[in-house]
Amino acid sequence: MDQILENYRLDLERRCGNSVPKFDPKSGSSSAIVLALFQDPGDSGAEVSGLVSIDNDDPTANRTKKMVEDYGIEREVVLFWNFYASYNLELSRKKPKIEDKKYWAQHLELLVDECKRLKLIICHGKLARDGMSYFNNKRNIPIISAPHPSRRGMTQPNAKENLKGAWKNVKEILERN
Repeated sequence: MDQILENYRLDLERRCGNSVPKFDPKSGSSSAIVLALFQDPGDSGAEVSGLVSIDNDDPTANRTKKMVEDYGIEREVVLFWNFYASYNLELSRKKPKIEDKKYWAQHLELLVDECKRLKLIICHGKLARDGMSYFNNKRNIPIISAPHPSRRGMTQPNAKENLKGAWKNVKEILERN
């Protein structure tokens, strides 16, 4: 277990007053190069396993794992996380307010500060992208936008091609660095 990430997670639980899934020990640590950012833990994958993981049994995890494998990206260089990091936010029923976006952006800034080797963020889904507009990107880390890899996210026009293109960009940037 990465103690830096676990300390961050425990502090986040304390601050937000909700449970927060654990980081996947098989994936990136605080020394990750890529942050793969999703919207929220939802009610299937992370809520069942207790981890933000591409090994979860849900369409988002399955599709993301396929992208990572198809592009030959080592999962150890990728840290998987959610912009709205805690459970029970009910984002499918109520849209986040500006103060919610600012709040979670500040918590994400703390995570990014702990990940000193981070060189790239791939941001999945509209809710996460909207929240990222409040993220203070002090290190000017490039951010790649991608559709959410959920079943619903893939119903959008050109979503599959755009998801593949985003992960292809991740691979290309990793190869250059």
